[in-house]
Amino acid sequence: RVLTLPRTKPSLAAIRRIIGNCLVLHPALAVAPPQASPETDVRLEKLRVHLRLKGYSPKTRKEYVNQAGRFLEWWKRDLVELGRDGIEKYLLHLLEERQVSRSYVNQAISAIRILMKVEGLEIPVAEIPRPKQDKKLPTVRSRGEVERLLMGIRGLYFRALFMLLYAGGLRVSEVVRLRLSDFDIERNGIRIRSAKGRKDREGMLSKVALN
Repeated sequence: RVLTLPRTKPSLAAIRRIIGNCLVLHPALAVAPPQASPETDVRLEKLRVHLRLKGYSPKTRKEYVNQAGRFLEWWKRDLVELGRDGIEKYLLHLLEERQVSRSYVNQAISAIRILMKVEGLEIPVAEIPRPKQDKKLPTVRSRGEVERLLMGIRGLYFRALFMLLYAGGLRVSEVVRLRLSDFDIERNGIRIRSAKGRKDREGMLSKVALN
């Protein structure tokens, strides 16, 4: 099994705390990662401000800034010289050399598009083809498997949370923010406030979870 971790001092320190002094680093990992140039830092800070003003979530802001930072580190030239061919070469580098997922590449395209917009550069990023997402069939559990899973959770509080997650199709970030006023018992519904995209939506309230 392979785990991918950031090549940073805090990450290495955390690993050493877990497994002790038996950690042996490959020589390539002992080399400090390249530091961003002052110009790159300024560009990324402008991007952070833009994303905050646009109301992006902290998680999305972090992902887009990281994607933009990796792209700038790869490009190493003035963005004025960047064209569609340069972006496509970077995307091929991600797909063929780094062998990242298609969703990762799509996220990189979105981050580069916003970066170019912040820098006031007109590049037809929207015309760059995005890799198709894999379409996989979900693993469907039987009723007995679901019941055994839920009943195996210790503690009524945590069992109720998992029942709401499963029956209502809620995200973890949504279920932990629920209030009593969000439950509509008469209509067997749940009002989910500020869900993904800062939009309210309705969920289903299972009678089993309610009881």
